[in-house]
Amino acid sequence: MEIVLASDQDRPNLFAELRVDGQPWAEVIYDAQREAYILTVLIGEERDWLSFDVAEVRRALAAAKDALVKRGYPDLSV
Repeated sequence: MEIVLASDQDRPNLFAELRVDGQPWAEVIYDAQREAYILTVLIGEERDWLSFDVAEVRRALAAAKDALVKRGYPDLSV
């Protein structure tokens, strides 16, 4: 995975683009109005975008991992 910091003259702020094999699949921006980092994921063949609050995603991922560990899966560090 590669992270590229970028800017665009049509956008007011810097963003971090996440790429796999050179292809963008998501980006992270800081939303000053919401005072939150937002993860936007590119999905589907039509290249639609879904956006999530990074803090909420982190909590959900931690809860999902904990549920799997409680069922006997390895507790790997992330």
